[in-house]
Amino acid sequence: MDTKTKLQSDVADRELSLMCGGPFYRAQQALGLIRPNEWNNVRRLTFAIALGWLPIILITALFNPDGLVSLLRDYRVHSRMLIAVPVLLIGQLLLESRVRMVVAHITDAGLLETPDQARMDDMIAMVRRVRDSMLPELAILFLLIIHTATSFKGLVDATPWLAQGVKPDLRLTPAGWYVVLVSTTMFQFLLGLGLWKWLLWALFAFRLSKLNLKLVPAHPDRHGGLGFLGLTPVAFAPVAFAVTAVIGATWRHEILHYGASLMTFKLPAIALVVIIALVALGPLAFFFPG
Repeated sequence: MDTKTKLQSDVADRELSLMCGGPFYRAQQALGLIRPNEWNNVRRLTFAIALGWLPIILITALFNPDGLVSLLRDYRVHSRMLIAVPVLLIGQLLLESRVRMVVAHITDAGLLETPDQARMDDMIAMVRRVRDSMLPELAILFLLIIHTATSFKGLVDATPWLAQGVKPDLRLTPAGWYVVLVSTTMFQFLLGLGLWKWLLWALFAFRLSKLNLKLVPAHPDRHGGLGFLGLTPVAFAPVAFAVTAVIGATWRHEILHYGASLMTFKLPAIALVVIIALVALGPLAFFFPG
C-alpha cells in the first residue's frame, strides 16, 4: 500500500458516519434511492410520498368517495406525510454532516494525543458496528408493531375518511387501515430512527468526554477550544420540528372539533419544550467541568 492510499484509508477510518449503515440505509441502496456519495433526496422524498400519502387519496377515492373531502381537509395526516416525513428524511443529512464535521475537526485541531486518538478510532469503530447491526432497527420496528396493535383504536376518531361508527366500536375504512399499518408506521419508524441515531451520537460524545482533550483556556471561543460542539444541537432540529408539527396538528384538531381549550395543552407544551431541550443539549452536558 503506497503512502497516499494509506493516508486515504486512515482518513476513512476516522470518519464517523451515523447514517451510512444499518438495514434502512441498505434497503434504500437496494431500491436505488441512495447511491455511493449520492443521497438523491428528490427520489427519496418522492418514494416516501408515493408510498405513504398518495395511496390514501387513491383508496379513499375508490372505496369511500364521500370521505374524500374530509381527507383533503384533514391536516393531521398531511402534517405527518407531507411535512414530518420529508423533514425527517432531509434531517438525516444534517445529522450526518454535523457529526462528520465535528469528528474531523477533533483530529484536524489536534485535540488528542496519539494514545487518545487511537482510543477515539476504536470508539468510531464501535459506533460503526452498533450502527450496522440489524437488532436496533428491528427492535424499533417491533416496538412500533406492538404499539400499533395495542393502541390504534384509541388514536382514531369518526372522521369520514378514517373510521365509521362511535368509540369504542369504530370501524376503520380501507384508507384508515392503510394509514394505521403503513403511513403512521413510516412516520414513527423514521422518528424512532432519528432518535436512535441521536442516541449513537450521545454515546460517542460521552465516550469522547472521557478522553484527555487538549483544551486551551484562552481559546477565542471561550470554551477551551470545544465551542465547535455547539454546532451539533442544530442536527436535532429536524426531529424536534417533525414531532412538534404532528403534535400541533393533533392539538389543533382537538380544539376545533372537540372543544378543547388552548390552555388544556399548556403543561404538555411546556413538557415538550423541556424534553426537546434536554435531548438536544444533553450530549453537551458531558463536557461540563466536573
